[in-house]
Amino acid sequence: MVRALSDVSDEEMEQARREIYDDKIYDDWQYSGPVLPIEQLTRFSDCTMMLEGVINSIIRLQNTLSEGSLDAETEAMLREELSDCLSEARERLSSFLEIQRSDYSREMTQARNRILHKLEQIDDEELQRLRLPLILRA
Repeated sequence: MVRALSDVSDEEMEQARREIYDDKIYDDWQYSGPVLPIEQLTRFSDCTMMLEGVINSIIRLQNTLSEGSLDAETEAMLREELSDCLSEARERLSSFLEIQRSDYSREMTQARNRILHKLEQIDDEELQRLRLPLILRA
């Protein structure tokens, strides 16, 4: 066993240890959605995180391009990256729409609302058309 030397009393160390491993914050948490196998819950979580990640990238790229203070080479590179991200977002949004179709849980509603808010900031007709089913469910 390795023992660290510190100026902290044993009581303070024990208090800190109890706070670190306190799981009481999870006692009231309950999943309010349908009972799903772990594979589906994992797929929903992964799909949502990846979709939000690509949406954040698109927003960042569009903001950078709108500033207009880029040289031609950098702008071309960013436009290509934006095009790739938009294609990926369309695919991921289609997957998300399929997964969320029959889920009315609080968690899914929160994810839908977060994604809707972020999609509002993107200038792309196809993504705006794809987000219509989310608007109808919100």
